[in-house]
Amino acid sequence: MMSAESKRNIIAEYGEHLQDKLVKDVSEGRNGKLNGDNLDIRVITNDIRMQNKNKDYHFFASDYILDRVDESSMPVLTQTADQPHAKHFLPSADETSIYKDSLKVLLSRVLIQHIPAFSWMKNVAALPVHIPHLLEEAMAKKSTIHMLPVSLNNEVSYEGCIHIMDEYVKMVNSWYSKAGRGGELEDLKIPIGGDQLTRCRLQGAKSLRAGAHTQQERFEQLYPIIIELFHTLQDFLEKLCKKFLKMDHSRNVATLAHLKLVIQRTNVNGQVKARFKAHEDFVTLAGEAYFLAHVMKKFQMSSLDDSPKHQAIPDNIHLLHKQNKQNVANRVMEDIVNDIFIPFDSKSQEKSTCLLNMEMGTWRGQTETSVINNKVKVKVAIGDTSVVLEIPKDTVQKGCSVKLSGIEHHLKIKEQPSQSLNSTADELQDYVVNFLQWYFIIIQLQDAIHEGDVVRTNVLLKQMIPFFYSHSCLSKYFVECIDFILKTEFVLPPHYAMRVRAASFVNVRGGQGQNKAADMHKENEVKLLKDLIKGLGANKTEQSIVAISKAAPVVSSVVDNFDSMLDLKIVKSSHQKRSSKDDILAIINILQKEGLWDTSRVRSLQGFQHMRRSPFSLLDNSLLYRDIERTIQRLQRDLPYIDEEEEENDN
Repeated sequence: MMSAESKRNIIAEYGEHLQDKLVKDVSEGRNGKLNGDNLDIRVITNDIRMQNKNKDYHFFASDYILDRVDESSMPVLTQTADQPHAKHFLPSADETSIYKDSLKVLLSRVLIQHIPAFSWMKNVAALPVHIPHLLEEAMAKKSTIHMLPVSLNNEVSYEGCIHIMDEYVKMVNSWYSKAGRGGELEDLKIPIGGDQLTRCRLQGAKSLRAGAHTQQERFEQLYPIIIELFHTLQDFLEKLCKKFLKMDHSRNVATLAHLKLVIQRTNVNGQVKARFKAHEDFVTLAGEAYFLAHVMKKFQMSSLDDSPKHQAIPDNIHLLHKQNKQNVANRVMEDIVNDIFIPFDSKSQEKSTCLLNMEMGTWRGQTETSVINNKVKVKVAIGDTSVVLEIPKDTVQKGCSVKLSGIEHHLKIKEQPSQSLNSTADELQDYVVNFLQWYFIIIQLQDAIHEGDVVRTNVLLKQMIPFFYSHSCLSKYFVECIDFILKTEFVLPPHYAMRVRAASFVNVRGGQGQNKAADMHKENEVKLLKDLIKGLGANKTEQSIVAISKAAPVVSSVVDNFDSMLDLKIVKSSHQKRSSKDDILAIINILQKEGLWDTSRVRSLQGFQHMRRSPFSLLDNSLLYRDIERTIQRLQRDLPYIDEEEEENDN
């Protein structure tokens, strides 16, 4: 039986071994990136006394991930402009083309997976298994990850953040000095990544030290502090569910809430942060079903096993050469994507107008008027009286009544829904097309993260900005997307900017398409640390918590090797993902009965009356540009984030 003192000594040796290994890697000339996240633990006490109660610990866990790409040999992307303007933070024509081309590949994979008649698309050069990008070889390498000791500080307060940053500076100085690279400390820059709270709090802590005397006191070595991709995806999915998943309107056939009941997804309840994987899987499944139903209608297919009928697909398609198959695949996917993809077009909405239905007594009429600063101007002339009314656009959409001086009847005003591309008479089809635009963003970001595509990531963040803004002008991740683009495309030197982009991905096992977001891996590490800390038993001290966190990777490795040497078979549930084929078929059966893509149908949805076909229909571009410009100016001043409450309107 090993004594408690011996256990402490072994854990301390494990921690020193980890430190030596990190210094060795740094001595080889490699730099890296710091990632941090909160670590919250609640310790339940069996015997509660006045001096012994349940405890809540709020710590900060970090890791240091070495760069997989040499900065000197890294490809450089030219900056789009010297000074950032709002237009640079929205997708350009070239970026929309990149987005559309990758979307064709991703949707073709859905066709190949679910419709056997499209199997000829496999191995077509235009539809590759992995979408090519700049750093394919580097992103396929295995990442070197070093877990750092837990900081006993809480990131919620600026005091705690300053202590965390001080610890970072001390650790970095110690590593580089021991590795014989102390001369590089003056010009050294190490990026820090985290979620929205981490990014804002650490940035604010750095701003508080801006007037300090020395470089290290000003935390100049720790730059930039950026958002991570998993939390961005998580927040985007949460906004999607608030917009489309309304549990109190599950009687609307073919909507998300109805489909959830059809396939009995009891783990989907709208709480995305608590059950991220369940909601991600459900939204992806629903998006695939909507898309497949559209393809079946377009290609006159009665079932997924039926043969598609399209003028571009010859009967002998399986016998054609690869080049001919590629040409056919391009035409087919172009045709499909053009039907359901709605790109953001700032020019089409520069002059916003709306059609109004007006009623006063027995008189009824229509007029088209302009929308300026999200307000509708209505000029009313009755006899010799002329009045110009300014009414908020949201009020006009719902309908309002105005009492004019000297007039007996009220003037009733309500916006006439547009019957153009942005809206149809079929609210269900508008709902689905709008949802698909959000679904496309999700599958694109999932794939870009898996591939480690540094270019497509920024393109997607620009695509996401109007979506976040359409949810709320105070959306926090609207700001975070702008911050990431501002730093990686304008503020940082080109080589360093590319290094920061590449550091957003981690490849734990190695291999192409095996990357994941750095903050996702940090979440897994936090889970491991919680298990080790809970394993310390009762009366654990802060000193013992720091010691076990130092040794965590070594302890985990020793346990795995010990089990392997003894050939122990751990009994655990299988992690193989179950097939969703039955769920897909059940949803498609509902969509076909409802005639989802039948253009002659006119359907209304309770609770979604203001849903438009395009997610950008209700955007006022002048306000969007104004708020982007204001956000850029604030971020350039490096001011701490103003923690305002988001406008959460679920109606």
